Amino acid sequence: MVEVPVCIVRLGLDFDLTTTTQARVVYINFNYSIATLILPITQLLQIEIADTQIDSAAYALTPLTESRIKFQYLGDQYYPPLTLLRVTLDLQSYFNNDYYQKFLLVKTSATVQLKEIYPFTQSETTAISVSSDFTEAAGATLAGSQAAVSIVTGALSLGLVRTQIIGEIVQMLRFIDILWPPNVQSLFSETQYDPNSIVIQVDLIQSLNEKLEDRNSSMPRTFQDYEIAPFFTGNYNFELSNIIFLAIITFIGTVMIPHFRRKLQLITSNRKFLNTGTKKKRLVDHVSAFLYNLSDKLNRVFNRVDPASFWSFALLFILTIFQPGMIWSLVNIAHSSTLIEPPTPYTKFSLALAIICLIAYLLLMAFVFYAVISNFKYFINTKESSKPLPHIKLYRNLFEDLNHRSRLQLLFVPFSMARSFVYAITITCMNSYPLAQITIIWSLTIVFILYMIIWWPLKEKWTSRLALAVEIFGFGCMTIGFVLGIVQNSTEIDPATRNEIGFTFIAFTMTSTIAGGILALIQVLEVLVSLFKYLRDKYRRKRQVKPVPRSDLHA
Repeated sequence: MVEVPVCIVRLGLDFDLTTTTQARVVYINFNYSIATLILPITQLLQIEIADTQIDSAAYALTPLTESRIKFQYLGDQYYPPLTLLRVTLDLQSYFNNDYYQKFLLVKTSATVQLKEIYPFTQSETTAISVSSDFTEAAGATLAGSQAAVSIVTGALSLGLVRTQIIGEIVQMLRFIDILWPPNVQSLFSETQYDPNSIVIQVDLIQSLNEKLEDRNSSMPRTFQDYEIAPFFTGNYNFELSNIIFLAIITFIGTVMIPHFRRKLQLITSNRKFLNTGTKKKRLVDHVSAFLYNLSDKLNRVFNRVDPASFWSFALLFILTIFQPGMIWSLVNIAHSSTLIEPPTPYTKFSLALAIICLIAYLLLMAFVFYAVISNFKYFINTKESSKPLPHIKLYRNLFEDLNHRSRLQLLFVPFSMARSFVYAITITCMNSYPLAQITIIWSLTIVFILYMIIWWPLKEKWTSRLALAVEIFGFGCMTIGFVLGIVQNSTEIDPATRNEIGFTFIAFTMTSTIAGGILALIQVLEVLVSLFKYLRDKYRRKRQVKPVPRSDLHA
């Protein structure tokens, strides 16, 4: 066999480095497939951190795809944030002068600024992992129990919305570029972004997002560190899929079920009883009787279904995903210009969908403000029995949990949506001003807490107290970030002290989650007590002996 030199234009092999969610992991990305060169590349790579070459025993190289290698630091050396990592690859002698190779090495080194690498002890690593697992498990349990309560009670309570808003706000703090403690950064990287969400993890637009995976962008570092791409469909994919399911269910509940109910009522009302007497029943008579009984049972079931409950649950669900929807749509809109390659139909579609979602959510917020303000006269100082509920039946959950003594109490839900909107703008559009970001979020949160303390908008005493506790402990997390953001501009705190402060942050996060869990438990117990009383009264009525009227007895 004779090897023939390549007669085509040789391809320029290039590579760059990107940080990941994990501080110790960096991706080495090549512009072409290197499947045939993995062995020489891994042998010739040289790693330098802080201008010091690292021994190969202190790191691991793992091929992930045909064009990506994962670098993971295994040592126990502390490296401050923005420490320079340099990767050098010298393949000159391997194939630059080899005319039988199709590649030509364009550059020999690439650099990236690392996240803070802190050598945690085993106990600290365990504590962070347990905190992350607890936050996710407790958040999922909380979301599931409150979702069940919402369905049983006709989605009249917005407790799930309140709990999720503060949980998401704490998670959003990761996108503020201040020097968070190392353990807090590790907690951010390990904890799911939205632990309290009731969104089902089903992705109906995966095929679309696969077209966006190879799109490179120059996102701000705060987003790059957590591997956030600018594409709305990639960040909001589960929510969009759930919206499709929600639209189908709402259509069935509000259009199809009433239609079937009218048809069944027509069938049962036109039923003609056969005079069976001693006449033997035919097969058609048995089938007719069976269909009639089935129609009658279905009719009774459908009569118990209130179509307004479907609208109430749809509104509840949309409110739970309102805040992340605003964030990810603004991320796509604000950072669509960071795409390195020319836009494609898929990237344009993602941007268009982000604009549509933003407009839809702004219209929803305007509608909620209008719905609440226009109904002040029906709720302020009005008895419960005299409130004209029929015309607000579709959105009565905006008022159900609240006191009705003043207008500010009824504006609790609109104020919450406005707060989420300001948070979203602050997080996505002010990346160059981290101190201003944390100041705005901290100030707005303390104003909202004062509003809850002064006006007590929530009706139930313990619900109000626990909701306030969730807000206060979440505010404690923001206060730590606010203080660190101010102090880091004037002095330097050693990593060990910052790590100790971080465990206070973690404690606030876990306490806030526990308070939300207690709140959900109270709501579940209230539903169970109501169900027990209903079954008890029904059993008593069934066993109750009633006198027969004399007229009925003679008849």
